[in-house]
Amino acid sequence: MAKTVEEWVAHIAKAELPAFGQTLQQIATLNEFMLSHAAELTRVILRDPTMTAKILRLANSVYFNPSQKRINTISRAVIVLGFQTLRSICVATLLLDELLSRDTGPQLGKEVADAFHAAMQARELALLRKEPNVEEIFIAALLSRIGEISFWACGGDAASKVQQQLTAGVAPDEAEDNVLGFRLRQLTVALAQEWRVSDTLLSSLRSRDASPGAQCVANAFDAIKLVPAVLDNKVKPEQLQTLMSFTGKSEAEIRQHLQAAGERAADVLKACGAGQLVRYVRADAQAQEEPVDAAAEGFNGEPDLKLQLAILRELNTLASSKTDINLVLQLVLEGLHRGAGLPRVLIALLNPPRSELLGKYVVEWPVSNILGRFRFVLNDVPVLQAIVQGQTLWAWRDSDRHAFTLVLKQSGAADCLLGPLSVNGKVIGIVYADRGEQALSAADQEAFELFVSQAALCLRAPTK
Repeated sequence: MAKTVEEWVAHIAKAELPAFGQTLQQIATLNEFMLSHAAELTRVILRDPTMTAKILRLANSVYFNPSQKRINTISRAVIVLGFQTLRSICVATLLLDELLSRDTGPQLGKEVADAFHAAMQARELALLRKEPNVEEIFIAALLSRIGEISFWACGGDAASKVQQQLTAGVAPDEAEDNVLGFRLRQLTVALAQEWRVSDTLLSSLRSRDASPGAQCVANAFDAIKLVPAVLDNKVKPEQLQTLMSFTGKSEAEIRQHLQAAGERAADVLKACGAGQLVRYVRADAQAQEEPVDAAAEGFNGEPDLKLQLAILRELNTLASSKTDINLVLQLVLEGLHRGAGLPRVLIALLNPPRSELLGKYVVEWPVSNILGRFRFVLNDVPVLQAIVQGQTLWAWRDSDRHAFTLVLKQSGAADCLLGPLSVNGKVIGIVYADRGEQALSAADQEAFELFVSQAALCLRAPTK
């Protein structure tokens, strides 16, 4: 059994939660000032159908989308909600999907619920103070007990021993010292450094007064302890004095904001499919889930005609305006993957000399390594020249009339669809789609050609 903080970090980060840490880093460190990173965030989300479904449910919730204007795609969610808000939703969803799914007992559930509740309270405090980095503060609060959460999710026998001591009435710090020889807060600091998630998080872990963001996080965890008394109308004015001084708000306003943030935390947990945790936020609440929206369900390989139509309408709107190339490519990828139900959709671009075709973006389920393999010298695959010249082709492994042997060997697919990607009439690459070992259908071909042609129309418009 791991005994030191360093050994626990290695155990959690490398053995138990490697994918979680990697995705968390990808999401948390993307820079909103770089347009390509907004597109990259979309692709990170689309790699995971469960995350995609939950994010769309949250994106259509009253809290994150008060206008209630329908959001059908992750690409649209970036535009409507903004990069930073969507990033916060991603981290929240990732935390639930990766850790809560282990269902190792009530201690884990309470830690996760407290993290969500504190994140909502921190966000509310940041808004009240008009802090510039509201979503960064939200993420910092959400992850400020990531060591405790990870330990209860992955701790095994050690977690059971700590739990036994807690049940016997031993204080948490003492129980941790007795079993582990260190405090779980030290594990949080070490994991935050390992995953390099956020400067605000690290600052808040060093000192509650290190920055306004750190103060928001610390006060948020104090606030969640006051919410039950606020709900029961038993909180004393002096208990609210720190929050009043911190925000410059009156006692009545603080009471109102504490209650509202608690209700929002419960609503978000329900929307995330974690209604069983609501009781840790509000003892009087019912453990209910939000109704499942079929349009926001995970990838199942079936076409969704309503979603296809919604994305095609969006592309049609873009065709008459100044077009963001990244947004068009993302909508084409999402439309073919989630709308047409095609498991693997890839965009490859020509290099400047137009001698090689290189895989650039992919959306797929399940995940494979097709992007790294999708690299072709055009002279080695003469038929790719036909696509570069503007043709759309459907190639079969057992009928090599288009000489696609090398392409299908590299992709491992039974057959595939390939079409030109054009900007202002000039082909800059190709769109590729397949169903792995399953055969494509005429309906797949029709949807593919429709999206490829619509992309060409969009990319004839002035671009930015």
